[in-house]
Amino acid sequence: MANDKPRIKIDDPISAIDAKFDLYIKFVVGVLIIAIITMIFMVATLIIDSFHFNSATYKEYSEKTASVETTQKTNEVLLIQIQDLLEQSKQDREIIKGLLKK
Repeated sequence: MANDKPRIKIDDPISAIDAKFDLYIKFVVGVLIIAIITMIFMVATLIIDSFHFNSATYKEYSEKTASVETTQKTNEVLLIQIQDLLEQSKQDREIIKGLLKK
């Protein structure tokens, strides 16, 4: 009798719980892996987009800087022309004064 197997079978509750938890753990791990991959993709997209934004901003800044420099050069040329006209006006006044005195 010592070698006989028992006829009454008792369900092992731990194996049933283990099987259920194994399914849940696989599901949770799968969701976490998908979430991590999605986050990595989102961060990469943000970094690429920030490079694009910085590049576009730099391009606009460069164009505006060039425009300002052109305007400054034009203003300098106009200032020189105004100074020349003032000098010519002074000379013309002197000539007129000389002519009026005679």
